[in-house]
Amino acid sequence: MADLATIAAYNPDEASTLELRGIDGAQLFNEDEGRTPMTISLLGEDSDVAVKARNSQTNRRIQQGPRAKLTAEGLNSDGAAYLAKLTVGWNITMGGEKAEFSQEAALKLYSNPKLAFIREQVAAFVEDRANFLRA
Repeated sequence: MADLATIAAYNPDEASTLELRGIDGAQLFNEDEGRTPMTISLLGEDSDVAVKARNSQTNRRIQQGPRAKLTAEGLNSDGAAYLAKLTVGWNITMGGEKAEFSQEAALKLYSNPKLAFIREQVAAFVEDRANFLRA
């Protein structure tokens, strides 16, 4: 039988922090005085926000009817929008300037094909329920 204590400790509606890694797998650090890790704060895929976002995207596609054309660009855009909704903050400083967080800025980040390695990390992080277990 499963350990039900882990279910009680699971809270995807409380943000967890992802420490970003570069293309080579090395940890990324801010260009600040303390060289702190670059991080993104995320909600889990079972969070209320995630469920609402997925349902909204699915409902939009259903309303388009059976002859609606799916495109790679549309699916890619939906994926970036979904991850942006799950992003609640970040700690990123480059060139001495702290990157201002907004959902719009997150959408731009996740839509940039040259930064796909960040989007991949974010997607894997939100899907891993263990990242949202609380002690």
